[in-house]
Amino acid sequence: MKQKFLLLCAFVGALSFWSCSDDDETTNGNKITEEVKASTDVDGQLEGTSLTYQITSFSEFTAEVTGTTKLVDKKSYNGGFIVPAAIMHEGRIYRVTKIGDDAFAGCEKMTSVEFGQSIKEIGQDAFNSCRSLAALSLPKSLTTIDDGAFCHCGNLKSVVIPTGVTSLGNSAFYNCYSLTSVTIPNTVTEIGDMAFRDCSQLATVVLPASVIYLGQSAFSNCTDLASVTLPASLNTIMPSTFYGCSNLTAVTVPNCVLTISTSAFQNCKNLTAVALGESLESIESEAFSGCEKLAEITSFNTTPPALGSSVFNKVSTATCKLKVPKAAIANYKAATSKWSDFLNVEGF
Repeated sequence: MKQKFLLLCAFVGALSFWSCSDDDETTNGNKITEEVKASTDVDGQLEGTSLTYQITSFSEFTAEVTGTTKLVDKKSYNGGFIVPAAIMHEGRIYRVTKIGDDAFAGCEKMTSVEFGQSIKEIGQDAFNSCRSLAALSLPKSLTTIDDGAFCHCGNLKSVVIPTGVTSLGNSAFYNCYSLTSVTIPNTVTEIGDMAFRDCSQLATVVLPASVIYLGQSAFSNCTDLASVTLPASLNTIMPSTFYGCSNLTAVTVPNCVLTISTSAFQNCKNLTAVALGESLESIESEAFSGCEKLAEITSFNTTPPALGSSVFNKVSTATCKLKVPKAAIANYKAATSKWSDFLNVEGF
């Protein structure tokens, strides 16, 4: 049976004793699960049974997890970790509010992690390449997931982002190739560059209306992605956001979007229908290049959006139906850009 490192309570000299019974809790109701002491071999850090910590504020009594002790071999340790809600140091309680940068990076055989309900931030590359991590229950206290926090966690299958999280960093879940579902709450405003890139088994994504920034290549090469709901709050679809999403069949671009950037939907080979919002002003180069099965484009703008080079490369302008407002048919047919190449233009 795989053993978890349990974070045990300890004596502090002869003055204080903290047990692991239900009676010993912090002010927010979380148990004291580990005492730390000054370490002689970890510079500037505190060392517990299996984890090391850094005091981040002596006035606010907060700490962060910085890594594992020398008792734990990151490469070979096979099991799980429990991160406490609080630690005790020199008779004072410190809330553990962050998983520090690189804290568990490279724990390739770590199977699970339990978070105390005081964690607000998961730091940069905190769980990078934890390739055996299959289950993830993020704490309700969480607000920030930093760059690369869970990248290359190849066994991770589903993620529920807690309400209260406001940002997902660059490459936060990059190359989590077994990830099939992700739930994003309506508190998230920013999804960073490459946040879910190469999550090849991710099938459906609903982006809440709170999202105002969706980064470059955020979902590129999500080859199983068949459905995506874009939020009405976006005004730009960034470069390569959905590049290579070869299972995507239909896209509706919200009315608030002004620009579809370079290669945004390039090589979405099974894309058959696209609806373009009425405020769209420009579609940059190769945005829909390689979308060979594109059969219908509906544009709600009476003024044809400006087109960059090779926007519809490999799209058959002879057979693909272009639907536009009746009053705008002449505008699209007279356009100096690629719009005038479409032979099958219909009004609505």
